[in-house]
Amino acid sequence: MAKFDITRNTAEPDRLLDKLTNPRHRRIISLYRRHSIFEVSGEWGPILAPDMMAPEAVYHIAFGGVRGALDFKGIQNFYSMLTNERLNVIGIKSARITVGDESMTTDSNYYHYMTGAQAIKQGGENIDPKGFYRAESHTVGVWYFDEQARLLGENGGVVGAVKYVQLPEEEFITPEETRARLLPLVNELLPYKPGDERRV
Repeated sequence: MAKFDITRNTAEPDRLLDKLTNPRHRRIISLYRRHSIFEVSGEWGPILAPDMMAPEAVYHIAFGGVRGALDFKGIQNFYSMLTNERLNVIGIKSARITVGDESMTTDSNYYHYMTGAQAIKQGGENIDPKGFYRAESHTVGVWYFDEQARLLGENGGVVGAVKYVQLPEEEFITPEETRARLLPLVNELLPYKPGDERRV
């Protein structure tokens, strides 16, 4: 199999930004695009910035061994854990996003890159602990936004079984490679003030 092109992660938000005209919807998608690049690159600090996430944000997630509700501090700890354990590399094979005034939905097929030892820790079976893997999963999520179009919450997780696929080492994507390829693609937030959508 060919090595996955991690820059494909931006394909769906890019498609939407090419067609959306509502300023609030465009701001939300630009925030999602920026958020997802930082998350997968392990540079999670800007995700928590006051122009991107509301301080009262709460996640309800089931992903990567994490289950339950996370407050703002818990969200910070979650992203820190992913980065520190080198579990932040997620390729988006395909995605469908819909956006409204108060929420956005995602329906995606993920490639989550990890070592064999990490796959065993997450419940994988018949795994070579010294091997390289991607965990293939179907995920769905709902993101909620406040009046300023900041992230207010994220609910979702993996639907169905996770498939662990062993990879040749040359097809494995490292956090360092991900940062090098994705961080140059980071976008700025598109301008938005509450009420702009009513002026379109």
